[in-house]
Amino acid sequence: MPVTEFEVFFPESESTHELERRKGGGGGGRGGGSSRPMSGGGSSGGRSSTTYGNGGGPIADIPGGAPFAGRTQGGGTRGNIYGTPYYGSGYPGTPNHNRGTTGMPFPFYYWPLGFGVAAGGGYIYHSEYGNPDNDTRPGGPQMIASFSSDSSNTTLHLIADRDTVEDLIPIIREGCTGLNSNSSTNPSSYDTNNNNTKPESALQFYRASSIALLLEGYNNTAALGDDENAPPTPFPDWRNQDLIRCLNDTIGEAAPLVDAGSVIWAPSGFGLVGLVFVVCRLASLV
Repeated sequence: MPVTEFEVFFPESESTHELERRKGGGGGGRGGGSSRPMSGGGSSGGRSSTTYGNGGGPIADIPGGAPFAGRTQGGGTRGNIYGTPYYGSGYPGTPNHNRGTTGMPFPFYYWPLGFGVAAGGGYIYHSEYGNPDNDTRPGGPQMIASFSSDSSNTTLHLIADRDTVEDLIPIIREGCTGLNSNSSTNPSSYDTNNNNTKPESALQFYRASSIALLLEGYNNTAALGDDENAPPTPFPDWRNQDLIRCLNDTIGEAAPLVDAGSVIWAPSGFGLVGLVFVVCRLASLV
């Protein structure tokens, strides 16, 4: 179970966490949401994601011919977005001490992050979801943005699909004060060989482990093993607590989600164009 220090920032479930406005280290409050068609291929075709949206996209089986056909996707909401520092957390209805993503559904449509393949990598390093630069990932290939404090040596790394990182960079820069001039203004490609951005540096996973917030220099060795009862390594004393809280709150509030009104998969043998025609035709008869 997460220790108290993690519960302060990264509660284990919706029952212990209510989305708050950003505190110290944060500037303004919540902004208006914006929507965009999801990039990439996979099972994301025809859907849009919305920052600050409530989520709850329709639950359906992924159709034949698409990656991971037969698995379910959809249903994840804003209230389910938080996980823990462990890869495999953040799945609605699944204990947040869960380790690993093998065979899991896609409640938020996005695929779990990929950290490359390594010998003896256990539940973290595997190839089920392809390489991080796989452009068929819903939201586009995996990218990274870095945010450094102007008053301490704290550097935080945001890892997610390209759409999500692009959406969150301006929101973080506007809402979180105290960033130095080296903080990202655009996403960069994620490098699996960069020792500063390994999954054991994660403070928090979100959205069914499709987003991670990492603290450079933090090494949670408990994250590398399969023992769900192993306590996480304490946070380093030099961390900028206000900046961590601001990014954590901002990601929880604003990360793009697929809403209930998003386009659903057309039935087998029934083209999307035909589906749109029928919807429009029915609307004209109302």
